[in-house]
Amino acid sequence: METNKPLLILLGIYVLIRIWCAVIGTLLRALGRVKYQGYMTFAEAILHLSLGIYMLNIMVLIGLALASAISILLTRAWACPIEFFFAFRTLKLNTPKE
Repeated sequence: METNKPLLILLGIYVLIRIWCAVIGTLLRALGRVKYQGYMTFAEAILHLSLGIYMLNIMVLIGLALASAISILLTRAWACPIEFFFAFRTLKLNTPKE
């Protein structure tokens, strides 16, 4: 059986993006920003489903992997770090009083 190198590269990129989003998601959950993640997950699921059906008919398996990468790039990969930035900025840290 022959390996499909473009598919493996695309899936590797998707996994790296997913790991990035999982780390930021864990930090957001620790800060109590769960509601925002729910919205992002819903948006990603709708986008992934529609892109997946469309691209599966055009490019078969590579299209489905590409739909996965595009859907996470258009939702979580940029929106969650921005949400984390604003959540961390408003966080009150325990600083000693002078």
